[in-house]
Amino acid sequence: MALISDCKVPLVVVDDIQKELDRFYSFSNGTTQSKETYESIMLLLQAEKYIFFKSDFRTYALQTKCEAAIYKVPQNVRGNLKPYASKTVRVICIGYSERWPQYAQRRFAAGLVKPSPILEPGTIKCL
Repeated sequence: MALISDCKVPLVVVDDIQKELDRFYSFSNGTTQSKETYESIMLLLQAEKYIFFKSDFRTYALQTKCEAAIYKVPQNVRGNLKPYASKTVRVICIGYSERWPQYAQRRFAAGLVKPSPILEPGTIKCL
């Protein structure tokens, strides 16, 4: 069975969430602007009905706050992404887990990617 981290898709999604993720990385970590942007990202994720879960960062190859990737979820997947089997999703690392061991545990959000026509190679725009 393929690992989820092996199912990354080289797409750049242009939507409000991606704009906020890019904005988050434009600020130094810990600044008022980065904290406000993080809160904005969390509100967008809730509005888009993303699911929230905890997992090992090695499963998704994401470990820093607001790091994201697009995955084509395998049909026979189990666990947190089972509702998205055979679909394309964005997974975002949203922070450390409160559970021991903090070394490997992270909090994640996952939601469907809804593509519209391709804008340029490797880039899709979401509605």
